[in-house]
Amino acid sequence: MSEISIGPPADPAAAVGREAETSDLVSKLLSRRINYNIAVVGPRRIGKTTILRKAMHELAGRNSVAAAYFDVRENLTEPCRFLGALAGAVLDAYVSAKRPRSGSATAGHDRALSLAGRATAALLSRRIKSVEIGVGGEGAVTARLAIDEGRPDYGRLLVSVLGLASALAEKDRLKFIVMIDGFQYLAALSRYPGLKDVFSLLCDAIRDKGPNVSFVASGPDAHLSEAILGGGRQPHPARFHMQRVGEMDRAGSALLFKRHVRSRGLAGPGIRGGPPAAAIARAAAAAYDLVGGHPYYLLSLAEAWDGRADMEGTYSRSLEPPLGP
Repeated sequence: MSEISIGPPADPAAAVGREAETSDLVSKLLSRRINYNIAVVGPRRIGKTTILRKAMHELAGRNSVAAAYFDVRENLTEPCRFLGALAGAVLDAYVSAKRPRSGSATAGHDRALSLAGRATAALLSRRIKSVEIGVGGEGAVTARLAIDEGRPDYGRLLVSVLGLASALAEKDRLKFIVMIDGFQYLAALSRYPGLKDVFSLLCDAIRDKGPNVSFVASGPDAHLSEAILGGGRQPHPARFHMQRVGEMDRAGSALLFKRHVRSRGLAGPGIRGGPPAAAIARAAAAAYDLVGGHPYYLLSLAEAWDGRADMEGTYSRSLEPPLGP
């Protein structure tokens, strides 16, 4: 099927389906009995990022829970900036969990100073000296990395940045969750000093995390299984629970198809001349019969359908090269 641009993952509040997978993930992350690390695995474009973002949406605002989401691919650059962005994501999660939602500007700045002080004390308690916490403009709590420009050891810096979550969780008795999406793209960092065995370093850091910290790694099944189960100082070092993401069921697939058709303006309230609801339902059912419940292919067909053609014809045309046979 030819490539079709269908945009980024949906807003978590509006995303269709994946309620069961999201509920299972959130339930495990909030477990008081087992401190899970979870690998969310599945084929490309199956909906892993959607599940992580929906989980973040459900975790937001919960008492004593700090949840950070970090997209490796979006932030992939040279190590200093990459690790700075990762540290910033962890620190932002801490600030969001601890800072009141409202208050005066003065109170906000005072609170930022207080949080920066607590974060600094947390780092010192774990002897982490390569991450420095400060307060920037408008009361923003910021993280800065202290790097030896002559001989940078990015491996040690990676371990320190990941240790930030454990330090903050321990200091304020928080449940800290760090979601790393696109885990497989970390391989691009292996050419830099100290990061040749980046997956082993990450697995070891996760294994040595604090008692109230959970990591979520997301990526394609084969890449993630090899990285997590094959890395680290010991066999199965990080002890990840595998959560596999499969295709959507027929009902969820139909809803996804119908919603995308409406989002294109082909149907809906106030739209004249569009396909009737029954025709859209038949098209959704036919699309599911053709490509199953893989959301990317369902959305590709919903994007390609003109509201009139039969779905088999739409499917056949989508398989043709852009310039024809």
